[in-house]
Amino acid sequence: MKFAALVLFAGVMMLPAQTPGDAGTVSPFGIGFYGGMGVHGMLGGGLVDYINASSAFGDETSPAGVSVDFFGGAEAEVTGAWGLRAEYAYHFKSYSFRAPSGALHDLFASLKMPTLFVQRYWKGRGYRFTLGAGIGYHAGTVEQTVSTFGVTTVHSAEGPAIAVEAAGQTAFDGHLYGYISLRAGHEFIGTVTDGSGAELKNALRGTKATLGITYGGVRFGLMYHI
Repeated sequence: MKFAALVLFAGVMMLPAQTPGDAGTVSPFGIGFYGGMGVHGMLGGGLVDYINASSAFGDETSPAGVSVDFFGGAEAEVTGAWGLRAEYAYHFKSYSFRAPSGALHDLFASLKMPTLFVQRYWKGRGYRFTLGAGIGYHAGTVEQTVSTFGVTTVHSAEGPAIAVEAAGQTAFDGHLYGYISLRAGHEFIGTVTDGSGAELKNALRGTKATLGITYGGVRFGLMYHI
């Protein structure tokens, strides 16, 4: 966490500083629109348990990995110190493993993540800092392709989620801000099923694939205040 905090601080400090008089002219309601990309460390949980239960002997996947998300949203101040933020993110990661039969399996796991945040503001001339917590109800999909046989199956599930985020912004001009944040969250998404309700699981061991993941990482983007 100390390293992550240093990344956030250094990122904000390295963004170009505004000249006197060219920042601070945003809407009195603090309305802003933003978007960007994030890179996260992730614990795959039940999905990795399923992969390892289905893999050939000695072909083990680590529960820890790297995932990516693309995000966008809008925020608005409710008071001078508190506000709301609505966000939609698309989070994904791919896996590959070989089954005991020798068949190669490729998995693509993705999450659609609408989230509503309550956040606290600290701001001054040319900079803004927010600390927020959010909840959402997310949808996840696991697409599995058995390359050897050319067979693809799709399983999905939904569930609640929580997230926390600390974000720093610094002004390029009166409206456009650079955006860098530290984000962490957990997905409470259970076993994925196909259209008929069949679960994705290892037939011999009964290990089910779930999307209950934990993640945390750094995000970069732009914020435009109107």
